[in-house]
Amino acid sequence: MAVEYLKGAEPYVIIDNFFQFRFVLNPGAAFGFLAATEEGFRQPFFLSVTSLAIVFIGYMLLAMKEETILMKLSLCLILSGAIGNLIDRIRIKAVIDFIDVIYYNGAHWPAFNIADSVITVGVVLMGLDIIFKHKNEKGITDAPDSI
Repeated sequence: MAVEYLKGAEPYVIIDNFFQFRFVLNPGAAFGFLAATEEGFRQPFFLSVTSLAIVFIGYMLLAMKEETILMKLSLCLILSGAIGNLIDRIRIKAVIDFIDVIYYNGAHWPAFNIADSVITVGVVLMGLDIIFKHKNEKGITDAPDSI
């Protein structure tokens, strides 16, 4: 949908001077990491690293027995975001970003997409799960074992 409605068009403003949808083709990773690197290196690198991460997370999910529901959910979110970005990389050798947040004095946070957001939520939930689990092991809190 981002390609159909945003490519070649003016940004679609949601909240003036704060939030808009804008088509960005990102050949790099988060924050444009390695975007300027030669495609002959960049493309195989991202395809390999992402594929290995997907296999590893899939293995972790299958091997888990006593992990919390929150940890399983966080891994599923990270996995689904990685798969989404991998599909873009295979199809068009880049990732389509379209969520554009404007902050102080018109500066833009690097554009991102839904897959990036899902990965971020998964990492935050994983961090919370680790913190609560650590506190439970130390007897510091009565945080629930799962949500």
